[in-house]
Amino acid sequence: MRSLLKSLMLCALLFTAASCIYDFDPQIEGTRGLLVIEGDILVGDTTIVQVSRMSALSDDAGVQSVKNANVYVESSDGTQYMAVNHLNGSDQLDNPHYAIDTRTVNVSKRCRLVVQVYDPSYQFYASEWLDIQQGGSVLDSIGFSVNEDRTRLDVNVWNHGGTETGYYRWVGRGVWEYSAEFRAIVYYVPALNKILPYENNENYYYCWRRHAPREIMIASTLGLNEDKLSEYSVFSTENKRDERFSILYSLTLFQERLTPEAYAYWLATQRNTSDAGGLMSAQPSDLQGNISNVNNPDEKVIGYINASTVTRAQKYYRHTVGKFYYSPGNGTVPVVLKENAWLTYYNNDYRPLWIYIPPEVEDMTGQPDRYEWAPSYTCDCRKSGGNKNRPAGWPYEHY
Repeated sequence: MRSLLKSLMLCALLFTAASCIYDFDPQIEGTRGLLVIEGDILVGDTTIVQVSRMSALSDDAGVQSVKNANVYVESSDGTQYMAVNHLNGSDQLDNPHYAIDTRTVNVSKRCRLVVQVYDPSYQFYASEWLDIQQGGSVLDSIGFSVNEDRTRLDVNVWNHGGTETGYYRWVGRGVWEYSAEFRAIVYYVPALNKILPYENNENYYYCWRRHAPREIMIASTLGLNEDKLSEYSVFSTENKRDERFSILYSLTLFQERLTPEAYAYWLATQRNTSDAGGLMSAQPSDLQGNISNVNNPDEKVIGYINASTVTRAQKYYRHTVGKFYYSPGNGTVPVVLKENAWLTYYNNDYRPLWIYIPPEVEDMTGQPDRYEWAPSYTCDCRKSGGNKNRPAGWPYEHY
């Protein structure tokens, strides 16, 4: 998601510089503070909106979430559907976001997305008034496929039944389970200078992450005999170290019908954004969104909002079946420490893993005096950005 935001920002910057191509300098005047708004209006479901400001393009730290906005969908009949502000993430996404219940939006009326920002000063942003796209095909199912030599993974969709051919986009919400490199079975209490065993399901080996996939997933059925796609690949990857596919990944896709203008916008962006994140390539100089600052139309705002009824499908990917993921690990070799070194290493962000048993000893009796330790990022899955919030109904029962 953050990578996509940076890509869209670059599109706008190149628009301001005509068709010139040059090495980007994040200090170029006017780049800081650029607002990015993402979140199509999903009529019949929940609309997720993310609002960010760009401070630089040099790294992800340049994307700063706007947490104090007032966000809502407004119908032309005057009804406002207000967002719930999730400041620290939720069971939908780990990142801050705004969730709007748009299940009951009147499909016969036009609507728009409104974002009111109060920092550093009050600004009123709104998309164009949008006709709600209807009559599209139904998303039947999604699936994962891995090629024979396990070098590529595809996410495919099947749909049918549209009243006429047209344009489609799929937006997603995913959650995946991953693990640390080592599973620590003990922990250190610095106040007591003691090492104690974890009990029951206590551990920092398994974690979960939630995100909106950054892949741009679009298709056109124009030119086909019917409004139907069968085993159509909406995205593929050859990145065998993609953590989403390391253990178990749940992907939900929402299928929406696009206007021709929305399709052209996302097609132009897709053509200049690689799956691996090559986001500094040249972007179309005429790429423009449909969101503006109502009181200051000259302000550059990044984003394109579409409104559509949606259908959804969900699928699990299991590494035990697909066997696509591969990681050689960090190559970390634990160190063996006696009691007098524990606190020092703890303060240097090391953590104990397990009792050290010398090769010549088959069993340890009594109080052990040595343990193997490793950097915390190798045995604490939270260091990779996830958390211990196991999703309800998750198929794997470990915690």
